[in-house]
Amino acid sequence: MDEAELITRCKNRDENAFRVLIEQYKTNLASFIYRIVWDEELTQDLVQETFIKVFLNIHKFEYIARLKTWIYTIATNLSINEWRKQKRRKIFSIQHILQERGAGSFDDIGLLSHEDSPLQNVMSMEKSKYINKALQSLPPKYRIPIILFEIEQEPYEAIAEILHIPIGTVKSRIHRGRMLLKKKLQPYLDIDVQTNHEESDKAWIAAR
Repeated sequence: MDEAELITRCKNRDENAFRVLIEQYKTNLASFIYRIVWDEELTQDLVQETFIKVFLNIHKFEYIARLKTWIYTIATNLSINEWRKQKRRKIFSIQHILQERGAGSFDDIGLLSHEDSPLQNVMSMEKSKYINKALQSLPPKYRIPIILFEIEQEPYEAIAEILHIPIGTVKSRIHRGRMLLKKKLQPYLDIDVQTNHEESDKAWIAAR
């Protein structure tokens, strides 16, 4: 069924249609949420909570937006709120440990596709690990636009709608996020370049 029919049937509380909606979005939605909260169990909870809110509020959905945009707006708001709660708990927990000690008052989802050869698989996994770690360290205001644009392939207009910010701000945050990622990944990129040079030298020597 097309999106318009799916939405109409969901608005009419058609359970089969809602199951179709869940199957259509759950995998990508889980991947998206995970990259915000970086916790598998919490991700599953947030996916479920997102779909509950979608089910309860689908009658409010307006056709001026895409269904995916509307769903991701709900997921983003829930994820950011939970991330903030987790961060506050983390800070409190570490402060508590420091005070007790008298020190005063803090499986990767790969962003790169794996190649066929075992060696390339390992290299790609290593790259994914570095990229995920760098991405995780970005503040959400940069991380989420990067994820939406680079991974979810959302246009600037949709990202602006999901995050409730102007398009100019979206572009600025994506640019800033890319710069921060490049800076964080530079040590790894330097190692990677050096390794490539060494491999090239070995190949050249072997060919002599």
